[in-house]
Amino acid sequence: LHIRKGKETIVADYIRENLAEQILFLWKDKAISLGLLGLPGENISDINDERIGDAILLPKDGWVCFDEEEGKHPVGIHGGLSREEMLIPFLAYRF
Repeated sequence: LHIRKGKETIVADYIRENLAEQILFLWKDKAISLGLLGLPGENISDINDERIGDAILLPKDGWVCFDEEEGKHPVGIHGGLSREEMLIPFLAYRF
């Protein structure tokens, strides 16, 4: 999440009060210190630091957010801490 300046507490409180069963809310610094974005203590590049935003939302227990009215169901889901979401295949090819 990129949160507007001065709205950090309002956003964090709203998520914790209304979505705590579905979403884990973490401030960016906490996620970095836990090693969720690389090795603990590892520096995040300036480009990635800007892309990450101020806070991170992690879905709990396979929770997914989508628009039922539009009939749009997610094709692929990622971003959670479930075993399946963390086991992402990696392919590399050396030229």
